[in-house]
Amino acid sequence: MAWSKVGEIGTIITAGSGNQSITLPGPPIANDLVIVATSADVSCANCIATSGYTVPENGTDANPGANFGYKVMESTPDTTVLIVRDATILRSNVVQVWRGGNAASILDQSMPTPATGSSANPDPPAIVTQNANALVVAIAHLDDDDTTVTAYPSGYSNGISQNTGQGSTTVGSTTAVCSYVKVTAGSEDPGAYTMGSSDQWQAATISFRILAEAVTYLDAILETYQPPTPPKPVVLTPVWPFTPQYNKPYYNEGDHIASWQNPVWSCKYTEDESKVPITPTHQPCGYWTKDYVKEIISRIDASFDIKHIDPGECVTVGYRLLIYQNDSYYQAGYVTTTYNWVNHVFSNLQAADFYLVSGIGAPHPDFSASRPPIQFGYVGTNSTPGYQTTTKSGIDNWSVTINLKDNFFDDLFSNDDWSAKIIYQLGTPPPSFNAYQVLTGGNPNEYRYLAHVLGGPEGGSIITAHLQRRAVFDC
Repeated sequence: MAWSKVGEIGTIITAGSGNQSITLPGPPIANDLVIVATSADVSCANCIATSGYTVPENGTDANPGANFGYKVMESTPDTTVLIVRDATILRSNVVQVWRGGNAASILDQSMPTPATGSSANPDPPAIVTQNANALVVAIAHLDDDDTTVTAYPSGYSNGISQNTGQGSTTVGSTTAVCSYVKVTAGSEDPGAYTMGSSDQWQAATISFRILAEAVTYLDAILETYQPPTPPKPVVLTPVWPFTPQYNKPYYNEGDHIASWQNPVWSCKYTEDESKVPITPTHQPCGYWTKDYVKEIISRIDASFDIKHIDPGECVTVGYRLLIYQNDSYYQAGYVTTTYNWVNHVFSNLQAADFYLVSGIGAPHPDFSASRPPIQFGYVGTNSTPGYQTTTKSGIDNWSVTINLKDNFFDDLFSNDDWSAKIIYQLGTPPPSFNAYQVLTGGNPNEYRYLAHVLGGPEGGSIITAHLQRRAVFDC
């Protein structure tokens, strides 16, 4: 999962008593990261009054009075954040909501001692990120002046600033934040802001950890790792009714049906793949009541609901749509669980949207009219960078639509209709899993339960493939 900004807001806290609320943009959902920066021409310890915030910048100096805090949203997310008011001084504030962070361990690198100075160029200090793809946030607070940012630090984006709007150079303040995703862990110096006026300032830097760092590590391994070819599953070949019509000029030519020596369609075979002529060769053979003619698959639409049961230390469990064809596994899409049942829809999937994850087949599945049979299912995946954990999740209302014609829906099937196996594993001891149908607690009624048990002190990774035995498309 990549970092994505859900929303942001700049606002002013008016003078008065008590606390004043700011409505969180987005709104945020479970596991989102909320960051809050606030400034005023007055000291204020613990100006972020909502519980649960970590406040590494909690200045008691009035030049300026600077605060920065962050919080990971729980299963019932906050809708507002409370800021302490001053009796006479206004406070400038900016709030951003981010998605994609590692909610179980959000902090990548703690905030160094904030820098201070007096100029038009607040200069956040350098920081050393610890993980790949860390979100580096650079914060600036300017005392007295109601001004604007004329230039953010070079290479930084998602900038937002807010002043108190008093037109004052004696009691106002300006607050600004911006960010940068540092792909490779290491030293990062944001560089200076450029403000529209000069005064005393305080600037800070902090970095947050992305959820997908272990997934990125796993993907790198998969580029070079080729697991053994899995066994071929039993494919249930559909049997179409056959009606003799001897007045029709269709003849059995052993492996195909012909009309006056012109091939019309291929003969169907039995499940052991031996050729069984319908009638003696070169004799009239009638015709199928439903012609066996494959069509090109123009698109696939799919949908399922997933949720946490107990994510363990991994925070989430990843799910993808799965295709099994030619002894190879292909996956498409990527969604993660939350604490509530959430429906995910995959629309207009093409063959190129599915990529090979296990097996020795082509890079993408075959959707052409001459394709081999396709079997559908889903993938469950987890990784840990260095600890032992067990994740528990559920999937419900799994469905696949092919050409808007052939539909597969999981609540129609029994527990025996699903097969499951590990198609990739890494770690000592080896990861393991358990999967079965649960009769109650789904969305609604039955759902599929999945538990991943991941390795020891060096961490581990697992991908499990779940195939629906009745969801074989061979038409």
